[in-house]
Amino acid sequence: MNPAITRRLFNLSCLVGSASLAGAAWAQEARITTLVVPYPAGALSDAIARAVQEPLRGQLQQTLVIDNVSGVSGTVGAQKVLSAPADGQMLFQGSPNELILPPLALKSVKLRAEDFRIVHPIGESPFVLIARAGLPVKTADELIALARSQPDKPLTYGSTGIGSAYHLLTEQLANQNGVKFTHVPYRGGAPMVQDLIGGRLDFVITLYNSVIVGMTEKGQLNPLAVFGNLRHEQMKSMPAASETQVLKGMPSSLWTAYMVPAKTPDAVVQRLHLALLKVASDMQVRSLLEKLGMRPAQPMSLADSATFYTAEIARYRALAAAIHLQAE
Repeated sequence: MNPAITRRLFNLSCLVGSASLAGAAWAQEARITTLVVPYPAGALSDAIARAVQEPLRGQLQQTLVIDNVSGVSGTVGAQKVLSAPADGQMLFQGSPNELILPPLALKSVKLRAEDFRIVHPIGESPFVLIARAGLPVKTADELIALARSQPDKPLTYGSTGIGSAYHLLTEQLANQNGVKFTHVPYRGGAPMVQDLIGGRLDFVITLYNSVIVGMTEKGQLNPLAVFGNLRHEQMKSMPAASETQVLKGMPSSLWTAYMVPAKTPDAVVQRLHLALLKVASDMQVRSLLEKLGMRPAQPMSLADSATFYTAEIARYRALAAAIHLQAE
């Protein structure tokens, strides 16, 4: 063959090979991991995801986008993850509010908690008992005393929906203290808190966060207790549940974790677990979560995560049964 032609073919093959390698590298970099958050932008869940986004992107070495998919107590986002390929490219930021409780309260929800597995928790937010500013009580015990004193005029409380953790906990509070409350469900936490500030609700059980702190400091809300044995580091003036008679023995916090469909291959889950383990240990991430009022998660193995999730499913199902929750 003509030497000139041979050289041209060789150069062409090198160009094709280089283009193929570059294309493969581009394809790898172009892969996108989606983190589905089941609430709108600006909510506490969204703030958690934003704190995690950049460190997790660095660990995965892939583009990481946040997809806010709200609706039906967070199950629309959960179902989107279940409907996608179980290849680890779509994660769900979930809690009992979206995965364990809705199937117990809503007949329209077809997913089950067991459809997911925890890759790694990111933190937990303590529950708080907050009343409207004008309600004449200063403690949780006084709230129950007021409810007992007016059985014909039940106090009103809000939640983010029938079957939410806030609904179940408040009904548990009523049952164990022999009082009745009137439930007012909302489609989200923001309108619920606005009605509490406006005096259209008497009290709520919600999650501790910096917004609640700011409103209590301004006198717009009346903080009665933080659940658990200890006062919160950022709001020492709020009594702990252990200091009351009426809140003892109640669940103290709501966890948030990163989840994938249960059928995701183990090798993929292990890769994600290693990345999230490093993110959960990152001091900057932990500091951001603490500023949001969360207690960052401690490192947890995949086996321990599975054990924890199984126990939480059983615990919340028992709580739903105790208040006779019926799917509607």
